[in-house]
Amino acid sequence: MFACKKDELNQPDKMRIPLIRFGLILGFILFGLLLSGCSTNPAGQRQEILKAFEADRLAAAPEAGAPTDQPASEKVFIYVDASASQKGFADPAGGLIHPYNKVVNAVINQSRAGWSGAQIYKFGPRVLDELPITAPVDIHSRSFYNQPQTDLAAVIETFVKSSSAQRALGIIITDAVQSVSKERGTFGRAVRVINQWMQNGNVLGIMMYRSQYNDYPYSEIFGRTLDEPYSGPRPFYLLVLAPSAAEFEKLYKLLEGSKFKPEQALLFPDLRAQAVTCDRRRRPTEKNILEYYTENLEKGTKFFSLKKNTSGQMARFSFWIDLQENNHWRSEPLRGDLVPIEVNVTAKRYHQVIKKWQSLGPPEVEFIMDSTNVDMRKVFISIKLERFQQSLQPGSKEAFEIRMRPRVDGFLLPEWIQEVSTSDDTRRENFKRTYNFDNLVRDIFSSYLAGSQTDLARFYIETMNQ
Repeated sequence: MFACKKDELNQPDKMRIPLIRFGLILGFILFGLLLSGCSTNPAGQRQEILKAFEADRLAAAPEAGAPTDQPASEKVFIYVDASASQKGFADPAGGLIHPYNKVVNAVINQSRAGWSGAQIYKFGPRVLDELPITAPVDIHSRSFYNQPQTDLAAVIETFVKSSSAQRALGIIITDAVQSVSKERGTFGRAVRVINQWMQNGNVLGIMMYRSQYNDYPYSEIFGRTLDEPYSGPRPFYLLVLAPSAAEFEKLYKLLEGSKFKPEQALLFPDLRAQAVTCDRRRRPTEKNILEYYTENLEKGTKFFSLKKNTSGQMARFSFWIDLQENNHWRSEPLRGDLVPIEVNVTAKRYHQVIKKWQSLGPPEVEFIMDSTNVDMRKVFISIKLERFQQSLQPGSKEAFEIRMRPRVDGFLLPEWIQEVSTSDDTRRENFKRTYNFDNLVRDIFSSYLAGSQTDLARFYIETMNQ
């Protein structure tokens, strides 16, 4: 047998030590790469989360007021209410002495100047003959107003049909009194067709003017012309059906530039959130939260990120929803408590081994509401997530998508709408007001919110065990 030296016998052990160290280092690297799962780049991680929820997002309705590819209006359709209740605005001599006559001319002239074409129609129970008015001067004659009834729904339906082939702006000049058979004094059909128009991503605006009125008023309650004449100011309106708020603004500025700025204007509020931000004054107090921050790496995408201890299964945090500005809901804004009509929560977990996002099913989500008023354009919400991050390895990720739809409870209309409205058109002191106008505005807004499939806010929560 050969004898070995002691140093030669120890040589393999000496070589084994660096190999073990190298193996441990390599193992840690591989383990770290395994735990990283998603991209280590924050922007890349957000893209992974968005991709995981992509099917749900594509199936969702577009956000209210969100930019679209729809082109600007090509032309304008102007509809003049020729019911007998409008006759008092016209000058008996067919002149242009009343504000009503001057505004009508300004609308026609500015529409022709601001768009490629403007067509004028007369309506009562329907749009008459569906042929444009070639001599606008006829509108200033009292004989023009010879229609027994007004059907706002019919004229809106006609406009929607006419504008389906090309983007168009619709302007309805009316005293806003609905008076058709069984729906006398109510707005059921008109509200439904306006609501459909808005649900399709369009907007409704209202401009209010006052003009001298000289005639025997018509009472919707009595269903006849009253015996007592009235001479004094009375409101009339432009109901503006536009494909976007920008088109409404364009008309508003053209009228303002021609010295016929409306006395009041109302553009139905866009309740889509323009920002979702954390409440810096109420940071999470749970001991299991190590870090809390927000990111907005893409326009319209809001991320909340929580880094937590592995033992933590609950987190509560709060945030603000900042509503979009609305320039024409400004004189006396809508006021009311905003609460979510529906909260939809989906959750997905990233499995590190198979490297795939899979649905978890909704976690328990508790909303604690401290709503501000809409006129402040802010809503405060506290949210609690429970029973999440269970059985996750350190470094693992979960993501939640939270979508909220709006409802307004107990809201009050702008003060000027109350001032120009009346529920009793038989009394002389109310001849200067519009019958049921406040109900029209309220019904439009309520039905729009009730049927809205768009989100007040949509945001994402990313969590990581640390």
